[in-house]
Amino acid sequence: MRTEKFLTRPFFNQLFSLALLSAALLLVGCNDDDDKPAPPTPPVGMVVTEHAVGLSNPWGMAFLPDGRLLVTERTGQLRILNTDGQLSEPLSGVPAVYANFQGGLLDVAIDPDFEEDQFVYLSFAEESGGLIGTALGRGVLSESGITDFEVLFRVTPKTDGGAHFGSRILFSEGYLYLTLGDRFQLDMLQDLSTHLGTIIRINPDGSIPGDNPFVNEPDALPEIYTWGHRNVQGSAIDPATGRIWVSEMGPLHGDELNMIEAGANYGWPEVSWGDHYDEINGIAAQEVDRIDLDTRCRDVKVAPDGSIFVLTDESNGRVLRIHAE
Repeated sequence: MRTEKFLTRPFFNQLFSLALLSAALLLVGCNDDDDKPAPPTPPVGMVVTEHAVGLSNPWGMAFLPDGRLLVTERTGQLRILNTDGQLSEPLSGVPAVYANFQGGLLDVAIDPDFEEDQFVYLSFAEESGGLIGTALGRGVLSESGITDFEVLFRVTPKTDGGAHFGSRILFSEGYLYLTLGDRFQLDMLQDLSTHLGTIIRINPDGSIPGDNPFVNEPDALPEIYTWGHRNVQGSAIDPATGRIWVSEMGPLHGDELNMIEAGANYGWPEVSWGDHYDEINGIAAQEVDRIDLDTRCRDVKVAPDGSIFVLTDESNGRVLRIHAE
């Protein structure tokens, strides 16, 4: 097992233009209450509208070049949301998923060269032999659905339980990054022979970049780019610098915003800014601003027109649009 100085930090040590990043990372004044939400209370000059309703625990979304929106439902469906707010029927060709607790069909992303290859990437929880793990695959988007879907990556090892799958997909400089949760296997997380609690970097076809930080270490899995994470479920690129930032779902009072650096160990579970439910103490961050939506949110994206789209994680899930008056 490799050990080294941990590289986790509170967000106020790394300030930059947060207007776009805070929207893309989660959360926008969301809570954990599954009761019927109260009317949103946006700041002066902003409007929150319902762009679509009736989704089953929507989890991830990706804008297509024509302005339509791909949306995953954790229960296993992929739909297209038209610009007029109309939802398609579930698309065919989506992989079978383990849809239980936090598992299911999770994130969706399109290839940087989508207009040429039509590739759509999906992350999801899958079950095999009674054990569950995160997987990533891609297929071609057609008028009727997804064709030629193939799995590009499966987590090692699969475990039991239905929580902390990570699963955010991000493309940067030609590489694909996928976040992987700790699956509550705390004794495995400071060990590079497991994917649990890591962010991996692969090529879009699933192959491994030759300059990955641990590719030449015999006891490390070569896909690993960073490690020591709990459950990263938000990611974005700072448009000013190209840096990757992630939001980490920490323990009690321990959510983090971290800048990603190749090979870095972010310390979990040995280091945390939270309380680990009264076991680990840390440093608290200060809230800067909040758009109170009064519901649990799962994904946030900036639309081509500059408005902000939010998915609400509910059995009757909604797509909200936040825009100027």
